[in-house]
Amino acid sequence: KKTFLGIEHVKMPRNFSSGLEDLIVNLLVADQSKRMGRAKGISAIFNHRWFSGFDFEGLQNQTMQTPFSPDLPTDLRDLGRDEPIEMNAPECNWWPDFQAIDKSLEG
Repeated sequence: KKTFLGIEHVKMPRNFSSGLEDLIVNLLVADQSKRMGRAKGISAIFNHRWFSGFDFEGLQNQTMQTPFSPDLPTDLRDLGRDEPIEMNAPECNWWPDFQAIDKSLEG
């Protein structure tokens, strides 16, 4: 219900970085003419500080290394029958808070 009052009434999760919060708030500005990506185009989103260090060219060219590659069995029907897959977040320079979020989910 608070969403209908505007983004300024939505409480962001504590584990969101200030950059992520700024990105979300600017993407959800009610006035479309002032919304991020509208006046200065998509480059305003790509150049936002939260995406600093992100390889958009590698993503587009499909040459970007995956941040996590699980060790999957050859036959996917066997998935989950052995030990659980270790899912630790990789080192990440474009989303510094990712490590903290991953550790907070461990329990």
